Amino acid sequence: MTCRKNVNSLTTEEKAAFINAIKLMKAELYAYVDDENDAAHVRALYPLINNTYDKYVLDHYMAMNWATPGGWDWALDPMSPSLFMIRNGAHRGPAFLPWHRAYIRQFELDLDRLVPGVTLPYWNWAADAADPMNAAVWANDLMGGNGSGAGNFVQDGPFRADIWDIVVVDVDFRDLDLTNPQVRIDEDLVRRFGASVRAPNLPTQDHVDEIQAITPYDSADFDRVSIGYRAANEGRMALASGNSPPLSNTHNLVHEWVGGSMLPGTSPNDPVFFLHHCFVDKLWADWQALHPTVPYIPGDTASDDLEGHRLNDELFGLGMLVSETLDHHAMGYSYDTDTPPIVTPLNTTLVFNATPVGSTAVRAATFNISPPVPDNSFCRELIFTITAGPTGMGFGTPDGDRVVVNRDSTNVAQVWFSYTATSVGSSGPETAQITCVQTGQAWSLSLSATTIPKPTVATVLVLDKSGSMAWDAGDGRLRIEVLKDSAPVFVDLLGDEDSIGVVYFDNDATLGTSIAVAGALGTGSGRIAANEAITDQPSPGGSTSIGSGIELASSELDDLTPSSYNHTAIVALTDGRENRAPYISQLIDDGIIDDSVFAIGLGTALQISPAALEALTGSTNGYVLMTGTLDTDDYFTLQKYFLQILSGVKNTEVVMDPEGWIQPAREIRIPFNLNEADITVDAILLTGDALPDVFDYMLETPSGKIIDPSIANASVELAFLASEHVQFYRMTLPTAVAGLEEREGQWHAVLNLNEKVFAKYLAGLENDREKFDEVKTHGLRYSFNVHSSSDLSFRAQLEQATREPGGMITLSAQLTQYERPLDNGTSIRAELERPNGTKVNLTLSEVEPGVFNVAFHAGSAGVYKVRVLAKGQSIQNNPFTREQLLSASVWIGGDDPFPSSNTDGYDQKLCHLLMCLLEKDSIRSFLKRQKIDAEEVSECLKKACADNRRSKLRPEVTNNTELTDALVAFVKNPSLIVKWLRNAKNKP
Repeated sequence: MTCRKNVNSLTTEEKAAFINAIKLMKAELYAYVDDENDAAHVRALYPLINNTYDKYVLDHYMAMNWATPGGWDWALDPMSPSLFMIRNGAHRGPAFLPWHRAYIRQFELDLDRLVPGVTLPYWNWAADAADPMNAAVWANDLMGGNGSGAGNFVQDGPFRADIWDIVVVDVDFRDLDLTNPQVRIDEDLVRRFGASVRAPNLPTQDHVDEIQAITPYDSADFDRVSIGYRAANEGRMALASGNSPPLSNTHNLVHEWVGGSMLPGTSPNDPVFFLHHCFVDKLWADWQALHPTVPYIPGDTASDDLEGHRLNDELFGLGMLVSETLDHHAMGYSYDTDTPPIVTPLNTTLVFNATPVGSTAVRAATFNISPPVPDNSFCRELIFTITAGPTGMGFGTPDGDRVVVNRDSTNVAQVWFSYTATSVGSSGPETAQITCVQTGQAWSLSLSATTIPKPTVATVLVLDKSGSMAWDAGDGRLRIEVLKDSAPVFVDLLGDEDSIGVVYFDNDATLGTSIAVAGALGTGSGRIAANEAITDQPSPGGSTSIGSGIELASSELDDLTPSSYNHTAIVALTDGRENRAPYISQLIDDGIIDDSVFAIGLGTALQISPAALEALTGSTNGYVLMTGTLDTDDYFTLQKYFLQILSGVKNTEVVMDPEGWIQPAREIRIPFNLNEADITVDAILLTGDALPDVFDYMLETPSGKIIDPSIANASVELAFLASEHVQFYRMTLPTAVAGLEEREGQWHAVLNLNEKVFAKYLAGLENDREKFDEVKTHGLRYSFNVHSSSDLSFRAQLEQATREPGGMITLSAQLTQYERPLDNGTSIRAELERPNGTKVNLTLSEVEPGVFNVAFHAGSAGVYKVRVLAKGQSIQNNPFTREQLLSASVWIGGDDPFPSSNTDGYDQKLCHLLMCLLEKDSIRSFLKRQKIDAEEVSECLKKACADNRRSKLRPEVTNNTELTDALVAFVKNPSLIVKWLRNAKNKP
């Protein structure tokens, strides 16, 4: 079924497909098959054409020259009246409208055959009458423009003189000599807009309104001067709003106004013929709807002189009856204005409240769509256009000025408006107008906005300094060293107006530094104090009282002046299970934590048992990230986790997060895409343990301009900072570089090594041969991260029904832009690393607009680390990428109750039980068969269960992760001991 649209409503793709179909028809081979039953003029003329399009031209020419009555020979009789005065097979009689309806429908079906889905658009010339020369139909992507030069040949568009040959040409029409019809070859398309004194203007809407009110359909003598709708539509009847004969109106007037190739009986040579006649047919369809009881005449009993024009006559040359054209829906098409639905506005006022400086908010004018009665149109699309406004500073239309809704899939239409906040205060009210093309309705809309300062956040870092923080982290550093190398990046990248504090915990919580405003990049007193608290914290020792640290941090945040910050957050890092009150479960039960809580687990799932942490963070819009067992390949993991959580605290986006190695004399170029929704950007280079100035780090803009530290620090919109482990550029978009505004597009990070500094760094490693060989061979490691404050948001989550091995984990992700689901060629995949180090790629499926998910099996205990990557196009079709790091923990006993005060002393009893069991020969024999040294287990138990929790274990014991993990599992889950004993008993 076909929906015919206004040519002005066609999309770029629809225009291109329509033009392509016409050209394919012109190129399609046609060969006349000689038939002795055909009239002589048919056998003479049809062999002269060779393509399908020109057959349509000749069909129209033949019909126009077939007099009724009289036929072909009569029309050519020099003694007969002028051909322009008599009725023919397709004109000057009742069949004018049916014949052209059937004719252009056949043409449309051929277009669809050549390019499936193409429909015939209509040209509403009455709407263009005020400025016809500049009508959209004459654009280069449609019909092309007026003729020019000596021959008035068309020189632009797809049908210009050098590519559109006219084959079927009428007689010299200028002399009105119709006695010598012929076919000539290789003419060009001619147009002479408004050049005729008979047709200086196009018909107007008043003209259309007048004819649409005329009845009956036709009247005797059913010729060119008959009174009725057909003659008025054809343009041969005098109109109060138009001309009087012999001047033309309506249909005829348009042919004459275009002029040139549109004048003779071969007028279909100009493709605009079909758009014109499509509108003529639409007018008839609208007239039929206005006058449903007015019949077509003449009927079957009328004179034989009306052959081809009576109700059940066959239309000349088309093989279709007049009666079969009276219902255009039955012919398989509708017009986009046929029986339009009922559209009702649900709101006509949009208020953009509390929009932070630099961000963009969107609101929608919403319309309810109710079906018409009867709902018989094949056109299911409704087009809403913004026909006026808004013009005020900051207001915009993120989807452009045109919204298309398919009413088969929704009964609601939304036209979106945006407001980008620039300075604190109020804006508006502004006005805008929205029009529905199909219904003709128009609505006025009021828009206003208030802008508030940029949001700020106060954060407290809660850092573990229990005894186990002195253990080996697995990557060549102690855990406390990994913390000191990683946490400062969080502080360095805070906003100037944000605040930061530090809390430590072991047996109890201690304030490291009070909450203070971070201040300027690199020099702010709050940043300096927080980084000193991180790097100068006391030596590790004592228990793991995570709850006390979180409780103190929350108390510090509660003491801040109410409403002084838009958001407060707690970021906790721990490397072990909580084993001292207050427990996290108590904080949850008491409901005293109203800050967002994020946590990092530096270790395995079994070591940390993060169930209570996950419950607390999940209830406060935070999350937990687990490192699992670290090795030398995980050097940047903890820094990335702090950056990821900073993104969560600040509600920003991770654009990308790659890492690699760089060698001397080798430039690394890392591309990254920014889009129209990105507001501020941090382009972050993590430099590992190398000297800060060994890296030469620059940015390249989409236009190829270079930003280096000197340029950045001389700019208002840019800043650069280098500290011990990080270099980064911070910029507000758009930013001016060398006089050019830079924003969306593909940027590059450009990395080089300063060879002199690198040589100095390498020389300093001569006493560490392993490190020296690594750097000599591979160069220096780096990690590049791009964070953006953006209105294009990506969020991903992991959901677990159980934390015990064997369950399923669901990964879900959501993409929005301006708070709306974003579904614009988006794909999301995930890189999953299992506890055993194996990796697999997962593809997320889109389950609804902007929502994606996938599930995977967690068969083994341990940490499942996930890197989620999204890419696609923004609303304005700019490429984007987004990333997020996630982790899920699975361990035996993962679903056990959280540790609490009720379990205090329970672990000590288990310790005594295990020590007793280790004295039994059967248990020692079992351990030996499992290749586990019973003496190491015994020593580990003694140290773990000792009252002096500050004592250190021998490295050969603490480094045996299989041993220590098994031990902690026994302590945590007594049922394992029973299973162990049963196995030992059953062994020979």
